[in-house]
Amino acid sequence: MGNEIYKILYVENNAEKVTQLRQLIRANTIDGKITFDVSTTDSVDGISAAVNKDHCDLVILQDSPKVPILKEVHQAIGVKDIPVLVLVNEEQFLEKRQAMIQEGALDVGILQQGDVLFKQIVRAIFELKTQLGYRDTLEKNARLTELTEQFASSSEDLIAYFGAEDGIFLYANDAFLQYFGYKEFSDLAATTVLEYVASEQSSQFKKMMKIVGRTGKEQAENLSLKHPNGALIVEDVILKQGMYEEISCIELFVSRGSENSTVSDVGLLEDQPLSEQAKFYDRLSFINNLTNFVGSSSWLVSLVLQDYFDFRKRYGVEALESYFLSLSKHLGAQINNLHYARYSDESIVLLLTNSDMTKVDRLGMAIVSSSEGYAYQNENVSIQGKFTFAYTNLGDSVASISDACSRLDELAGLFDARVVFTDDENEADAHVSATSDSVEQGSDGVDEEFMPLFLSLKKQQIKQSYIPVVDFSMKGQENYIASFNLYDDAGELSVWNKSFTYTSNIALMSQLDQFMMTSAVANLKTVGADNKQLIIPLSMYYLDKADELVGWIKKNGHEVFSAKQIVIGLAEEVVNDHFDAAKRFFSLLSESGYAGMVYDIVDITSTQVTELDIKLIALSENCIGRMSRNISSEEMMKFPKLLEAMSQKGASVLAMGVNSPTSMTLVWEYNIPYACGNMIGSSRLELDFDFSQMMM
Repeated sequence: MGNEIYKILYVENNAEKVTQLRQLIRANTIDGKITFDVSTTDSVDGISAAVNKDHCDLVILQDSPKVPILKEVHQAIGVKDIPVLVLVNEEQFLEKRQAMIQEGALDVGILQQGDVLFKQIVRAIFELKTQLGYRDTLEKNARLTELTEQFASSSEDLIAYFGAEDGIFLYANDAFLQYFGYKEFSDLAATTVLEYVASEQSSQFKKMMKIVGRTGKEQAENLSLKHPNGALIVEDVILKQGMYEEISCIELFVSRGSENSTVSDVGLLEDQPLSEQAKFYDRLSFINNLTNFVGSSSWLVSLVLQDYFDFRKRYGVEALESYFLSLSKHLGAQINNLHYARYSDESIVLLLTNSDMTKVDRLGMAIVSSSEGYAYQNENVSIQGKFTFAYTNLGDSVASISDACSRLDELAGLFDARVVFTDDENEADAHVSATSDSVEQGSDGVDEEFMPLFLSLKKQQIKQSYIPVVDFSMKGQENYIASFNLYDDAGELSVWNKSFTYTSNIALMSQLDQFMMTSAVANLKTVGADNKQLIIPLSMYYLDKADELVGWIKKNGHEVFSAKQIVIGLAEEVVNDHFDAAKRFFSLLSESGYAGMVYDIVDITSTQVTELDIKLIALSENCIGRMSRNISSEEMMKFPKLLEAMSQKGASVLAMGVNSPTSMTLVWEYNIPYACGNMIGSSRLELDFDFSQMMM
């Protein structure tokens, strides 16, 4: 929200209440970055003047017989998109709230509840401005779009516009669409221009794009274009600078006046739309393909199957892979700008193109809905699952791909919850042994998803990283969640999906957990600050070995654990499946003077965490995202009770994955004391996050 000044018009003629509102705003913004200017009026004319002449971001209407009613306020505002927040007396809140909202109030508040009211004010201004910014851009560019289309629509030549950096199509005329076998542009919009150029000429085409983008010099080459029937048709292709919807872009032009086009070779498309694919991309191919899609309009979406482990035990991995494959094809047929898919354990990672944050958030919900409505049947197998989703922007350069993939890991909660499972120890041992043998022998049978952690621990190519957590209770303590990154021999990040289900293998779980705790102790001692707290998610290795854990702590880091600078966490999925063991674990931990937590809580309606002796609970990204989008859910009704129950126990609540305006609003509105996510700060390898940069 920057350092802008936001103007509030308070419709009230009571000087005492006007002063009370101003004091409330001053108290909440004295140390913040938000500045509000409050003016007052008690007449319709005053409202009209403030809105139409002086500018206004929010109207606060005191429900009183001495000032205009809500209907008159809306008439005075006219067609302007200015939110109206109505204040009522505390004893009339339940009686009037629903009626006021039905009449057009954005929300209803109470002046006496200052902390809640301030958050309502911030929410009203911020959310509306986000929506208006997007809407204004669309309206502003609509006319330019119309002119461009009129110019090219009647031409017989092939004309298309695409982004100079990402290659994504912005526009194509009818001749271009017909040439490639499309009925309308929406069928083409989810693709990039590189998909229509022969693979061996893609580097040449990229060079042409760079020259045009950087110098403006027109480029012409004889290129082979991929035809829908699989043929490669040789055309004289011209690239030159263009402008579409105020966006600098590149125009692709192919003259149809020439009859020199020839078919040079026949081959299948390598990058077909997802609806036509019959396979998943392996990790390396997936990341390589992403290099063609970098840009702010490309997003990675992780679709996580909640019932994965139950299905896996019942049907096996092969049936689940067939299910995900069929589901990906189903989704590709439903959503035009859905492209590449990567299957990994319980999740499908999807690439969405030509989108912004608003569209991706809506598409994510649509993808979940479509996925949950899809039923897979094959012989005796019938699978229909529940899903959650997380998303992140791909970034503006090839170098940002690994960062985006790592960030998606954190948002989807794959590492936090999934590192703890496969209960069949024999199966896990056999898999790790096979992986080890394959690595030693250089065999092609190495499972790429299971190999990196084994190798990184063996070669000590693993580093602890930190996700900063903001403390809104302002206790002056810096908080971090500890995670890990894996690197290859060249020092580059080697993996981005860390759903290592096989780590229930005793040796690997023990190694990973001890690495996490040893690194945390060492790093806390290095910075030498007692105002820092680390939250460490562990596997289920120590679940029935609490005495062994306490012994390890006393030997290796008693001082920082007893000072509660390190909080030890177990995933809710472990707690739910082994509740009695978890209860004994946390009790012994507490008796020894150490702090425990439960992380990755997905559904607060079924959680049992209030019965545990813990210091902290962490709500997952999926939980926060779902509640922020569905305020009438059962979760939202139970949420205040959960907050109250944890407060009575002297425990706190952490919101993970605060990555959108709506989830940040949820944190403000319900006074959640701790939060982390992309809107607050990105992960880093050092304990030196600048908390003055947090969004507030």
